[in-house]
Amino acid sequence: MRYPRPYPGVDLVYYGNQGTLEYDFVVSPGADPSIIRLAFEGATPRIETNGDLILRIGHQVLRFRKPVVYQPSAAGKDPVNGRFIVAANREVR
Repeated sequence: MRYPRPYPGVDLVYYGNQGTLEYDFVVSPGADPSIIRLAFEGATPRIETNGDLILRIGHQVLRFRKPVVYQPSAAGKDPVNGRFIVAANREVR
């Protein structure tokens, strides 16, 4: 399912992958990916050394795998460095 423009120049796509829910942010040429923000009410976020985002909500733990970022090219997909960042107000970008 595609949600157009939750951020200027960025679409959000949800899909299933081997029984799990995944999502992609599709950034249009010229759009600024640094505007993407996630907030999780009641959660304590932290980044593991492998780049995964861990959210602790009470005794529950939710894991978001390190972002896979790429740019389409004639050769297929060119990797781009990407990571989660936890801001002081617990916002994740």
